[in-house]
Amino acid sequence: MLGICRGIQVLNVHGGGTLHQHVAPHARHDQPPGSIIHRVDLAEGSLAASLYGPSIQVNSLHHQTIDDLAGGYSVTGRSDDGAIEVIESRRRPWLGVQWHPELMDSRDRDPVFDWLVQAASA
Repeated sequence: MLGICRGIQVLNVHGGGTLHQHVAPHARHDQPPGSIIHRVDLAEGSLAASLYGPSIQVNSLHHQTIDDLAGGYSVTGRSDDGAIEVIESRRRPWLGVQWHPELMDSRDRDPVFDWLVQAASA
């Protein structure tokens, strides 16, 4: 499963986690949706790092972020302000990203979509 933006938030809340209700600096609707807004650093050895390397430049269109992480997940990516941007399930092939890879200029070559197809096929 791939949770994008609200999807990462739903994964977290479904598992018992909580959200910061309004994080205004992350809702960058003053820029085109594919604009690079900030960097996300990825944890070494994580699925996200295996897809993207040690970091990725992303857009930012959300006004909520994860506060308390749900059990069963690991934080594997954070923005420079410390916001949780990537979570991974420790038990299932579930990945959540806070940005919108489908809106980035790199969407046609974004490895997360190949990962999703391969994981769903397995």
